[in-house]
Amino acid sequence: MDVRNRTALITGASRGIGAATARALAAAGCRVALVARSAADLNEVAEDIRSHGGQALSLPGDVADRATPEAAVRQTLEAYGQLDILVNNAGIGLHQSPLTAAWDDVERLMAVDFYGSLAFMRAAVPPMRQAGRGLIVNVSSIIGPRAVPQDGIYCASKAALERLGDSLRLELAADNIRVVTIYPGVTRTGFNQAALGAAKKRPAGFVRGVPPERVAQAMLRAIRHEPRDAYVTLVDRAFVTFSGLLPGVADAILSRYYAMRRR
Repeated sequence: MDVRNRTALITGASRGIGAATARALAAAGCRVALVARSAADLNEVAEDIRSHGGQALSLPGDVADRATPEAAVRQTLEAYGQLDILVNNAGIGLHQSPLTAAWDDVERLMAVDFYGSLAFMRAAVPPMRQAGRGLIVNVSSIIGPRAVPQDGIYCASKAALERLGDSLRLELAADNIRVVTIYPGVTRTGFNQAALGAAKKRPAGFVRGVPPERVAQAMLRAIRHEPRDAYVTLVDRAFVTFSGLLPGVADAILSRYYAMRRR
């Protein structure tokens, strides 16, 4: 899709990958509507985009609130007259075993990472159908298709989002609405520090990660070329491919790594 003069609605846009994606799309000539809980952070991103000549609409709201998606889509259409791209980026982590994580944390994660994304798709598809075109980008993770220890609930939410996207890709093809899933790997944001669960200060892994701006550029390429699946780095793609081809070997490596980190 040519993003010039298009309109994109981006969730989780106040910081990290969402903010970087908003800036990248705006710089490429796309109008952006931004959703996140922090009005102050969201307004800062929107003002920065406007100061560089872009068009940005700040829409503070909690994606887990059932009223937020409908309101955000309505306000986007009122401001820009169209909605071409939905980027389901909002998400939180939960670094704790599914066996011991607080149930409130489990429900909060699923409300944001899965139900919130579904609610935004339900709100965005009708105007896209009416326009005869649209693109949905769901932000998963390389630990969606390849689960890891101590992140089981987060992995499950991303796996659920992938399967939902796969289903809707087929369902919406006749409406000229495409669905892309992007799989970022380790990214240098405040994601781990903001995660739920007891292990908020879990030790860093051996992968340093990439800056959110690199993920945003991969996002922009995915929006332009509309692949079924998109990755940020070759390492990310190799990790998922290797895990799918040799799941038993991947299990053994990850189990050993987890055991070493517990010592």
